[in-house]
Amino acid sequence: LLNQIWADEVAQKGILAMLRHCPNLETLVIDYDREPRDSVLSDDTPICDLPKLKHLSIGGLVRQLYPFEKLRAPALNSLKARSSGLEALLAVIANLQATRSVRKAESIDMFMMRDGLESLLRALPELRELTLDNIEMGPIYQLFSLTPGGHQLCLHLDRLVIAIRSGPDIDDLERMIASRLSNNSNFTAKLRVRTARDTIFANASFKQWMKEERVELEML
Repeated sequence: LLNQIWADEVAQKGILAMLRHCPNLETLVIDYDREPRDSVLSDDTPICDLPKLKHLSIGGLVRQLYPFEKLRAPALNSLKARSSGLEALLAVIANLQATRSVRKAESIDMFMMRDGLESLLRALPELRELTLDNIEMGPIYQLFSLTPGGHQLCLHLDRLVIAIRSGPDIDDLERMIASRLSNNSNFTAKLRVRTARDTIFANASFKQWMKEERVELEML
């Protein structure tokens, strides 16, 4: 039985017609990088249910929502987005009715500021694993902190991987890690940092702290 489809440059209306015949589909990859033409669906177009879809990968999604406005995937567990627009991605999550089911999410080459990232975290409250690429940190660590009065987002997060452009505020980082560990002793984090090697990350005591708190560091 067919359980995986890679849809690249498939005629847009053909994708939805094809998916209707794939009730056992578990993995779907759709790449919009080649700017497929828009498809407009009428309001009476039937919904396509994919009850077993667990893994979805989207590339180049900016404004094109076809075929997602007519897809439902309530069991979706893993979501990967590359070079996609945040507003369109949030619409996809809502359309799929996968807000509560997604446990693992990864964004690649998606530049997000604080407000956009907060919207994404609120849309996926049950996340266990999150990978973020190309993030402008600033005060963003506060979004992940579980200190009293904070945002209290992604309470079940076990693993956080972040690629950032420059070194973070160390105090914010330490508070965030401490608050996560107090909530979940299994929490781990990894920082992928594009910064000079003679920063705080070269400090022996800071390295020891990262080791004790199970924070991995990769210098890019």
